[in-house]
Amino acid sequence: GCALGAPLLGGCDRVLSFAAQLLGDGIPDAFDAPRTSDLDPIFHLVSRTSFGPRPGDLEEVRRVGSSAHLDMQLEPVEIDDTACELRAGVIDAATLPRSLLFELPPEQVEVEIARHALLRATYSRRQLFEVMVELWSDHFHVALGKGACRHLLPADLRDVVRAHALGSFRELLGASALSPSMLVYLDGRDNRVDAPGDRPNENYARELFELHTLGVRGGYTQGDVMEAARCMTGFVVKEKWAPGEVEFVPELHDQGAKRVLGHTIPAGGGRSDVDRLLDIVASHPSTARHVASKLCAAFIADDPPGRAVDDAASTFASSGGD
Repeated sequence: GCALGAPLLGGCDRVLSFAAQLLGDGIPDAFDAPRTSDLDPIFHLVSRTSFGPRPGDLEEVRRVGSSAHLDMQLEPVEIDDTACELRAGVIDAATLPRSLLFELPPEQVEVEIARHALLRATYSRRQLFEVMVELWSDHFHVALGKGACRHLLPADLRDVVRAHALGSFRELLGASALSPSMLVYLDGRDNRVDAPGDRPNENYARELFELHTLGVRGGYTQGDVMEAARCMTGFVVKEKWAPGEVEFVPELHDQGAKRVLGHTIPAGGGRSDVDRLLDIVASHPSTARHVASKLCAAFIADDPPGRAVDDAASTFASSGGD
């Protein structure tokens, strides 16, 4: 959209920066940082719930109060972010449909993933939302270097992480589990039963327990991992006519009964086995504590107080992972 204006104004970035300034969203050349070692609760709040205070942020939070500030940040759609959306809207990797991402050079996709994240961290007024996007992107990590992940990840960051960053953990978990990039990265697309006695691929199931839900000390066993892997069989990622589309193939699914964390999943469940599995792990007490520990480390301290983790885990459980 900037092709015609670029030769006159020195490039697309300059056009966008000028437009953003007209919208009142420019970045100053310099500003004063705090010059004290004392812990300022407002500074701590803004620093932890954003990518750093912009000029005027601390004064604004003091004016409206911490609770009111958080209430506003927890409703990102109510915050006018036009200037940031204007900048983000010209990044192809962040906006194109999944199938068209394969038309972009790999190097461009990788650069634009980083550029998009940095741009939103710098310019977005929905800072708490962007912090949560980064947190969940790390939590449900996908490496760019494996297979088609480089071209699949941008759409999944948009349709999985950004779509659920301040929503339901169970919905986020479900979207991640069956996202094309995750199915490629952790070999879910190769997890199938072609003949009786085939051993399922356990790579995703292990990460599901160890990293995504219960945590390494969450109380699961190797048997639980294998049973979970059986639940996840039969999903494939298309490569040709609809690249990146996920399909469930019943003939490749283990239709037998499974038992995960003491819960029986009846035989013949087909595609619903994965939903039952994710319901079980998402509602497990260890998942509440594992996720609460990560959130408290992000927003309170690297080694958060145990009581804070307990309170957060209790709220996570009672709210159904909201």
